[in-house]
Amino acid sequence: MAEGSDLLHWQNKKRQIKRITIDWLKLIVLILDEAAILTIVLLILYYIGVRISMGAMIGLSAGLFILVFLLHLAIIPVFHKKPVTGIESMIGMKCRVTESLNPTGMVAIKNEYWRAESVDGEIEAGEEAEVVDSSGLMLKVKSLP
Repeated sequence: MAEGSDLLHWQNKKRQIKRITIDWLKLIVLILDEAAILTIVLLILYYIGVRISMGAMIGLSAGLFILVFLLHLAIIPVFHKKPVTGIESMIGMKCRVTESLNPTGMVAIKNEYWRAESVDGEIEAGEEAEVVDSSGLMLKVKSLP
């Protein structure tokens, strides 16, 4: 029994190490493009005759590197968020009733037509409504005041 638990623990640890490694690789790639842009800007300034002392360049580069690093570090959790797509993403959206909801009918959201059911009585065609839930491919809507 302990062997199976150890194996599962090791697999989870391995998955976690892989995830952290991928996150850091993404972070490095994201920082490299900013470093390339900074290098290009400094080279352009040098060739057009703007002289910047080495200390100022190093200080500016280090400060920008730290700022960009911290910003990108704060973004890492976004890498792991599940994308909100599909019918669940429609909850809270406004829609236009195209076929009276008594209690079911049709609504249009972003030029797409959906079957819908009113949760608070009849809603006439042409009125605005809000999506509050879904059941399968049927949207549940309520009328807007």
